[in-house]
Amino acid sequence: MLNAKALSQLLNENVHPVLYPKWFIITPNGTLIAYSTPASTAELRQQAALVSSTWKDQETRVRSAPPQDTTTPQSSSQQLHALTIETPTATIIAKPIQPRLLLVLVAPLPEGTAHARADAPEFTVHAERVDDDRYPQETGKLSLLEKQRAKVDNGVVMIKEELTRRGFDMPEGVD
Repeated sequence: MLNAKALSQLLNENVHPVLYPKWFIITPNGTLIAYSTPASTAELRQQAALVSSTWKDQETRVRSAPPQDTTTPQSSSQQLHALTIETPTATIIAKPIQPRLLLVLVAPLPEGTAHARADAPEFTVHAERVDDDRYPQETGKLSLLEKQRAKVDNGVVMIKEELTRRGFDMPEGVD
């Protein structure tokens, strides 16, 4: 059984007020499983809905696109591996922990860096398949987004290990 309180505590232990202020775990259908506190549940639900709908749209796109690497098995190369959503005021990064669980980080852009322009899109999406280059590409000089992405990558590993240690697999049809 999944202990949402223990997962929320684990997420709280990885909060940083500027770099990693808000974490949550959702199902691909947007059901909130655990989240760091303090948090507005209304805001979390909106963000979970955005991530969920974008994840589903990108997953459909990724599955219908031809694989970029013909040496990787088709089933593996056509799975969504990571999603980065950049809004005028925040960055949202989502990665799967298990096939039916996503770890999500929401981080506001630092003051003075918001890219709110009249002609800017509402948000941009970067979806990665398993065999795609990582976004953002590592440059040697760690940008804020690279630090956040590295933290999400490490968080996925940590939570996967914890769930494996406890023998937990998200059951099908729970959404």
